[in-house]
Amino acid sequence: MLKKLKIGVDLDGTTFFFLFFLMKDAKKVLNSWVEQGHTVRVVTIRWKFLLFLAEKTLLFYRKYFGLARVEVVGVGPNGEKYQHLVGFDIFFDNDPKHLLEIDGRVEHLFIFGKKPVKDFENVASWHDMRLKVDGISLGKIQ
Repeated sequence: MLKKLKIGVDLDGTTFFFLFFLMKDAKKVLNSWVEQGHTVRVVTIRWKFLLFLAEKTLLFYRKYFGLARVEVVGVGPNGEKYQHLVGFDIFFDNDPKHLLEIDGRVEHLFIFGKKPVKDFENVASWHDMRLKVDGISLGKIQ
């Protein structure tokens, strides 16, 4: 049986826009997570204009490219991401500093696109992210 998960993602700045929106696998993976009943939230340090831009971009992709509804939360440069990840099962981030701040608060933490840091396993692509979520959801990854 598939366990419904709460999945957080942050890929920040340039990576956020270019990897998140322009890679075809991102849309497929995000849509599959939502279709499976998972909750998906982007938690980013972006705020003010950049957060507004991210939200408008998501709306554009939903309207014209069929992207599922994904919530975006901007915590600002001094914000703490973990406050917006309470009860979440998984978080993907490309910044090890942010993962260290969240460590112990979210059960499964992964570093996106970088060499493993501390005990954070690397995921190099959206396909890898999907495999991790599927494994955890099916109980194959503890």
